[in-house]
Amino acid sequence: MFRKYILPLIALLGVALAVFIALRGHKTVLPAAPVSAAPQPPYRSFVAGTGIIEANTENISVGTQIPGVVSKIYVHIGSQVKAGDPLFTIDDRAQRALVAVKTAAVQVAEAQLAHAKYELGLGEGLTEKRVLSLEDRETRRYNAQAAEAHLAQARAELESARTDLDRLTVRAPVDGQVMQLKTHLGEFAPTGVLYQSLICSVACSPCTCG
Repeated sequence: MFRKYILPLIALLGVALAVFIALRGHKTVLPAAPVSAAPQPPYRSFVAGTGIIEANTENISVGTQIPGVVSKIYVHIGSQVKAGDPLFTIDDRAQRALVAVKTAAVQVAEAQLAHAKYELGLGEGLTEKRVLSLEDRETRRYNAQAAEAHLAQARAELESARTDLDRLTVRAPVDGQVMQLKTHLGEFAPTGVLYQSLICSVACSPCTCG
């Protein structure tokens, strides 16, 4: 007869144990005290929102006109720049060497022109004394004119080389602040439309640019 009640008794004890465990599991847990107070806005009234902040001139993605390896960087994130300030420089050793060659070429052309003018002056004097023919004098005149043209060409080539040298230093197009710096020393800076700008420079306001 005792066996008749043992199974229901075991079942009742199992139900009671399950109820006890369930009640204990739903015990209220008090939240931990905050480590510090939550930050408060400095304004008495404000409107919160998400989006992209742009400067009054819009965000400017700065690139380079001439591709090459970056050899110098003059700014960092947060730098305030004026229009014309250098941002970074592409390796310019080859171009500096070319400028030196063109400078020497100008000096040679100047010497040739001076010599041609001297010969022309002598020829004019000798022609008056009838020692030199008019044909030889005109030949010297043409040589002097050719020397002048050669000097002008040499000076133009020198100016072109100096311009290309200056273009290797990328400068700020406007007054602003550097918000992103995506190029580093030794990296290759390509030209054209880039998926990611080398430097993002803006005027006045901060920005979030890609």
